[in-house]
Amino acid sequence: SLTNYSNVIDSFPFYYKDRWVLFFKDESARQIQIATASDPTGPYTVLTTGDWAGWGSGVEGPSVMPLGEDAAGNTMFRIYIDAQGAGISYSDAVGAWPDVLTGKWSAPKLLTVPSNPQHGTCIRNPIPNFGV
Repeated sequence: SLTNYSNVIDSFPFYYKDRWVLFFKDESARQIQIATASDPTGPYTVLTTGDWAGWGSGVEGPSVMPLGEDAAGNTMFRIYIDAQGAGISYSDAVGAWPDVLTGKWSAPKLLTVPSNPQHGTCIRNPIPNFGV
């Protein structure tokens, strides 16, 4: 359960390094937040509030991919987010685990695709050279 959140949609859970991570949309504030737990059923601790990553309001449908570690041992993540009618954007984060979750994420970049998709789930294929 997510204490103090009664209007949650678009939850995206995944398990990484002995921790359950949940990206979700707080529909009341219209922003994506992060919570973690040691068990998939919770209880979850919410780690973020407001526009913590600079993605703005009105984004939803998070789909997050852990991309492994870089040569320095930093954890890499990519999130795909629905810009509600403006297509799908992505944002990257690189940093020490678990601080990378709530650290600096890149400015969202709009994907160039032939249609105007909304929501979706991304499944990672091996990416040997992240960011190249």
